[in-house]
Amino acid sequence: METKLMNLQIERSQDGEKVKFFIPDLDNIVINITDDNAEDIENLFSVIFTMIIESEQLIQFQVIDEKNDLFFEVAKDMILQLNSEIRKSEPDFERIIELNNEFGAENN
Repeated sequence: METKLMNLQIERSQDGEKVKFFIPDLDNIVINITDDNAEDIENLFSVIFTMIIESEQLIQFQVIDEKNDLFFEVAKDMILQLNSEIRKSEPDFERIIELNNEFGAENN
């Protein structure tokens, strides 16, 4: 499968109390990492899954940031794991896309 590269940016509030990961190319997904609510992460996985199936392309993320601080390291670790999981799931995505295309062709 082809792979689409997407940037993850880090947004820090002026006071440093709020930090968000922002992915403009992925429906402007925002993940508030200073909040313990897991809804942002659940939404991220749902959007990734849907986009891969609809576009028939894998996604590979990279971190774009000017600071080399703890949040940058967290983002790098998160992206490394996420990219790895997406690559490992490629056969599953291919099968889902194949089934989706077969099902869609049958209904036309």
